[in-house]
Amino acid sequence: MDTGSLISNPDGAPDRPGEAGMRAEVFLQAMARMGYAALNIGLGDLPVGVEALRKLAARHHIPLISTNILHTATQTPVFTPLLVRKVGLLRIGVFGLMSRDLSLGAKGQPFFADAGLSVSPPADAAAAAVAALKEQHCDMIVLLSQLTRKELDDVMQKVPGIDLALGSTGQEMSSYLSTIGTGHFADAFQKGKYIGQVTVNLRANRQHYYAADARSAAAAERSALSVQVMGFQRDLDAGPGPEGPLKPEQRANIERMLALTRAKLQQATERLEAEQGPPADASTLEFAFTPLGTDIRDDAEIDKSVKDFQEKFPKAAGGH
Repeated sequence: MDTGSLISNPDGAPDRPGEAGMRAEVFLQAMARMGYAALNIGLGDLPVGVEALRKLAARHHIPLISTNILHTATQTPVFTPLLVRKVGLLRIGVFGLMSRDLSLGAKGQPFFADAGLSVSPPADAAAAAVAALKEQHCDMIVLLSQLTRKELDDVMQKVPGIDLALGSTGQEMSSYLSTIGTGHFADAFQKGKYIGQVTVNLRANRQHYYAADARSAAAAERSALSVQVMGFQRDLDAGPGPEGPLKPEQRANIERMLALTRAKLQQATERLEAEQGPPADASTLEFAFTPLGTDIRDDAEIDKSVKDFQEKFPKAAGGH
């Protein structure tokens, strides 16, 4: 599964006529070859156009999901809001959320408004999705997130029943499952450079999923938060930089982030001190975070599509 904004231009340059559509064709073709089960829609995917994106996804049999992107006029979902897949012994329910902060994707923002789309509050959409998936007797509920970390924390705290949240717009590249609310979260970073793999170990107790190595995960989370606290404090204590002293709004934002991170650090410390490991009969989750190697042989069909795209739309000067 992909958590969203897959099709946005990695160079950050404006798309040339036809570029977004051809890029989407290549990406969806590759996803089909890899057996993807779903693409959550993010702001970066929308410049392709809703109908064009639907047609491309249908051609390659890739389900597009979004729970809180709505037609403004009717308040009905633009894409499939929920997905249920049987994987082994599990019925896994999947839903996807996008941030209400449309400034996160400047290229998608004008299209979003012009197309008559709106974004419903993430926590409200999540509560309705979880209730609907439980009615379908799902054993596990997974959120594909294109939320800011603040929005994600809010959803996970307010909506019990989300077992696993994947991805966010924070690009945190976490190598462990962190605990938020009653569930877990991991972010596999960006630009397709890494694969995040979750392994579910099923045992008698399937009412709640524990991190398989919860104590190590809690220690890693506490360590990462400690580094963040020190970084924010260092920014506040530093003298004037090349651009002069911090502006009042910059200082206020750093102070706010410092307070939030300190609160998270306190919570992580308390979890670590209380962590006894999962019960013997508990079902557990393992998270592996793997960088993609350059020695993997390219798929010939996908490689041709990529080269055709590169020939028609060469990289802009200074692009990545």
